[in-house]
Amino acid sequence: MHSRANLTFTYGGVKTDLFARVLSTNDVPIPGLWGAGEMTGLFYNEYPPATSCLRSMTFGRIAGIEIANKLNKRASRQDAHEIQAQL
Repeated sequence: MHSRANLTFTYGGVKTDLFARVLSTNDVPIPGLWGAGEMTGLFYNEYPPATSCLRSMTFGRIAGIEIANKLNKRASRQDAHEIQAQL
């Protein structure tokens, strides 16, 4: 029986910035779209062990914080409009 190694991640994937926002083909963040984990790719020549796990956890957390901040700002604006409407 022969065995061989197989790839378990993407070479390439979607491009993201340091805030986990997915970038368009001209490096502009796509509104409302974040990426983390294997879909973002990383490995082009070598596979540093456990890097995909660390990258997934790090950018997953960053993406979560960015999304929460965006929702918080949206809620704050809505609250401000409601307060203003009551005046």
